[in-house]
This record gives sequence, C-alpha cells and structure tokens, in this order.
Amino acid sequence: MTELVRQQIARDRARTAAFPFLRARKIARMRASAHGFLRGAAPLYYQILRARPELAEGPPGQGWLAGDLHVENFGAYRPESLAGRHADRVVFDLNDFDDAFTGPWRLDVLRLLTSVLLSARARGLDGTQAVELGERLLAAHGT
Repeated sequence: MTELVRQQIARDRARTAAFPFLRARKIARMRASAHGFLRGAAPLYYQILRARPELAEGPPGQGWLAGDLHVENFGAYRPESLAGRHADRVVFDLNDFDDAFTGPWRLDVLRLLTSVLLSARARGLDGTQAVELGERLLAAHGT
C-alpha cells in the first residue's frame, strides 16, 4: 500500500508542478477527511481495484463512467445545450466529466457508494444509518 501512496504523490507532484498552490490545496483537502482523500485519489482507487479484482465484482454492463464519481460531483447547473432557449432551466445531475472513460458501470457505483458511506460517517451518522443510505443509493441506481 505504501508504494501506491508514493505513486499517487508522484502523480500529483507531476500534474501540479507549474501550480504548487494547487498541490498544497489538494493535500490539505485530502488530509481533512476520509472522503477528501477518496476525492483526490481516483488513480489510487483504480490501482487498488486492479490489484484486488474481487473488490470490483458485480453485475455486468459497460458504458461511460465519470471515473472519479463521488457525492460532490453532483450539483445544479444550467446546461449549455439549453442556453438561450431555456435560460431559466436548471438541471441537477452529474457535473464532473474530466476523468470520464468507458468501463464497467459497477466501478462508478462502487466509488459513489464508498463516497456515500464516508460522507455519512463524517456527518455523524452511525453505521446503520450509513448503510441505509448506501442501500437507498443501490436501490435508486437499479431503477
């Protein structure tokens, strides 16, 4: 695991070399909470799944993935496709696609579920309540 963390640090250092303040901000956000760490470590998440494929087992199905899906990647926005025609329309949906790729849908669902559980615990919910939220997410995703 230590090697994976070193790789994440090296990747972040390379990606933010021209903007050291971004790296400092990312590190601060990742240190703040388990959810913050999950948000900032998508490549590490996928490396762990490659090393432990049994963690990513699940139903079949492929398609476009957000790649770094978590609860904070949802929000309200005005879609550009509606600009002008329906300027008063607001959509609540996924709003972060910079790490999108095609793959098994279950990988996004697993990452989102992990995010829900970590966020629930950070907000003071007990384990039972956190699991109930996770079950609601899975039930809603299946529809």
